Amino acid sequence: MLSAFPDPWLRLYALKANGLPPLVSELPGLGYGAGAVSGGELTLAGRAGFPVSQTALEGIGKTPADLRHAVALAAAGTPLLWVSLESAPEAAALAGLVRAARGRRGVAPTRRR
Repeated sequence: MLSAFPDPWLRLYALKANGLPPLVSELPGLGYGAGAVSGGELTLAGRAGFPVSQTALEGIGKTPADLRHAVALAAAGTPLLWVSLESAPEAAALAGLVRAARGRRGVAPTRRR
């Protein structure tokens, strides 16, 4: 697989395809990251040994709890590879969660110029 898709390709395994722990725990050592669509799959990815920095939160229907999970990881200094946003309301919800997290930590939000 590495010869077919050499670096800098990102190789993400879609946990929704098959989340059996014995299978997914083999994949981080083979150069795969993880594609998760829920907080449950983010937890599965962590238990399987995927680095958070190589795990993406994607897909439609992310709940507020899923977005809070992503924000909590970033606030802890371990951000996800990316969070795919599916709509303007989802982007606004994520931005609101980030603002709230910054407020709890006493960090002033950055301004765009």
